[in-house]
Amino acid sequence: LCEMLAQKVLLILNINQPENSDDCPLNTQLHTKATEGLIWQQGALTLSKQGALGILTIDQFSHQKQIPIKQGVGLARKTACDIAVYLMQSGHIVSHHIFSTDADTQLPETYFDTTLNNNTSAGTFPFTHKHNQNQAITQATQYYEESLNAYVKGLEMAKSPYAYHTIGSCLLIDAKCYCQVRGFPKRSGAEDFYLLNKLNKIKPVVPLPAPALLIESRVSDRVPFGTGPAVEKLIQDKTSLTTLFYPDESYLHLKQWLNYLNYRSKNLNNNLERFACENQLSDKEKSRILRLTSDFELDIFLTKLFNNFNKSHHRKREIHNWFDGFKTLKFIRQYTVKVTAPKKAQST
Repeated sequence: LCEMLAQKVLLILNINQPENSDDCPLNTQLHTKATEGLIWQQGALTLSKQGALGILTIDQFSHQKQIPIKQGVGLARKTACDIAVYLMQSGHIVSHHIFSTDADTQLPETYFDTTLNNNTSAGTFPFTHKHNQNQAITQATQYYEESLNAYVKGLEMAKSPYAYHTIGSCLLIDAKCYCQVRGFPKRSGAEDFYLLNKLNKIKPVVPLPAPALLIESRVSDRVPFGTGPAVEKLIQDKTSLTTLFYPDESYLHLKQWLNYLNYRSKNLNNNLERFACENQLSDKEKSRILRLTSDFELDIFLTKLFNNFNKSHHRKREIHNWFDGFKTLKFIRQYTVKVTAPKKAQST
């Protein structure tokens, strides 16, 4: 990292592990290495300098400094990012960008050249997982990565505004927007998903075209769900592939539902019968939308929507803030039938 820097960069390194966990020698080794060139130290914080790289190390792995299990990686990310915001506010950091990544991620030379425009709250870097010496880990990770890409592509096809990856090691965040949503939630998992879900309601979260990050393929049980646990589960039971992939029909249903939401947001008199007639829906399609309308209590929300917003483009924005990334995921999981397995996996 030091060798590739063309400008001064502050790395805020949070070395953490859950409370009451066994000592991890690798954490101690990393802390020792990171604090070479010591400048200042107070409590859990240590500032050091290595070339153009300043390293502010946070000790959340030592005894009595470990993070609560239920707050997990969310607290770890929040602690580092909140410190970054403080240093920006106090004038010690001139950038307004926060790069969020992990120690298992290899950063390309042009990583810090990436910027966000004023119309976006965050960007998600493209990524791929590198091969592991253990072929089973490599194969399972490839399947999991394929499922992540398939989900985002499906949302793109459905014209969902939540079509982006939610991986904490691949984020670029606008600091002001980060503050507006109060930062990462203190959760042991899915902290990246919930942060981006909130950010996307302020300004769009966008997939960045480049550069691609390279993430280590490995198993892990430090978080309750995510890449590490999913890979471990796939290795133990290949039938768990059925929980990762959804058929194209799922996303077609979502697209139809989103079209219906847009239609209803334009005029209070617009209803299902009119939509069905204009779009030549089958009885089965009408029944599905009627069930969704009831399950998501759409009519109750629409009443509030039209009472609060006069302009249709405001209503369209608010209806997608209401039917957000969480409801989208719930829709895909609960209201569609999962595919048995990807073709690639079936032939293995």
